[in-house]
Amino acid sequence: MRQQIRLISFRDIVSRDRPRLFPSRLFIIDFPGSLKAVISPGWVRTALPLSTMPLPPTDPGIPVLIPVGCPFFTDTDETFDSDYPDADIVLRSNDSHDFRVPKLYIVNSSKVLRELIGSTSNVPETGATTNDEENPLPIVKLPENGSIVNSLLTFIFPVPLVLPSTPEKIMELLAIAQKYEMELILAHIRDAISLQHPPFIRPETAHYVYFLAQKHGLQQEMLRAARETLRLSMTIEDLENKVYFIPGTYILELWKYHENIRTLLVSSLLEFRTLDSPNAVHGLQCGTPRYTPNPIPRWLDDYIESLAQDPHLFDIIEFKDALACHIKERAENSITCPCMGISSQDMQAYWEGDLSPVVDETIEKVRRTKETS
Repeated sequence: MRQQIRLISFRDIVSRDRPRLFPSRLFIIDFPGSLKAVISPGWVRTALPLSTMPLPPTDPGIPVLIPVGCPFFTDTDETFDSDYPDADIVLRSNDSHDFRVPKLYIVNSSKVLRELIGSTSNVPETGATTNDEENPLPIVKLPENGSIVNSLLTFIFPVPLVLPSTPEKIMELLAIAQKYEMELILAHIRDAISLQHPPFIRPETAHYVYFLAQKHGLQQEMLRAARETLRLSMTIEDLENKVYFIPGTYILELWKYHENIRTLLVSSLLEFRTLDSPNAVHGLQCGTPRYTPNPIPRWLDDYIESLAQDPHLFDIIEFKDALACHIKERAENSITCPCMGISSQDMQAYWEGDLSPVVDETIEKVRRTKETS
């Protein structure tokens, strides 16, 4: 049963559910089983059953915003609808799936496809027919498979989004959008990926995503994955189980990235350690301070110094553990020190307001250098 789409327009919407997400033009889709969805060309939110909906207003001209409660994209990419309303062209995948689509959407999304479509003969091939057998549609052949083409089209048309279910296909989708120079669509796909839980790029997936990003030439994903690997150790032993899927040239480039980070951290953290920072942590007189030339607690100085050699220690849990170990050592030796009075709020404020900006700026410098190289 085909979904019925009704377009409504209004200037302002008030909603209890993330009002910032609702644009000024929405589609309401009626699904079988008393379900509705509110969508735009940028996203889709599936609604709750109508039995849970508030009564509509008496004025039929006032739009009803349906509360939402389900994920905003579907994770199914094996079956797809190949017919779009008002189709005037056929996109054919390399595995012979035909997608009948309105050409206007496609040419406005990609100048590369616009040129490809423009160079395609207006004489259609046999088999690309519409409901009217006497008016077949012209065919544009694409080198991508049907699953990826289908997913890409859902980010172009006002339909429920289909984000591929595997990292390989997600990266392929990004690569196709980049290949066809679809800047807005590429940003749209990245927005959808950013809403995944757990995150698409995280320590457990960072090396593999880095490899896929290198393979497809996706600079943004490569740099994000490389940064995520900073949370991991880069010893030969740690990389042993990753060598089998990451080419040596990619590992070498990632190693150089880590080396650049460490080199810059040495100078930036040394400067930071000498600052006379007015906060509840940096200037404590604890035991035998290390003069650099301003006094700084030895445990803090040791932790900051360690970040230049092991960036994966840059974690607030490691930071708090350093303080905890220091306090435990002082207590075992029956020594009282002012560090015992540091509150968790002070630790958080120091981490977010003092230390993190220094490390983040160093990483950002390397990222900018990589982007321009």
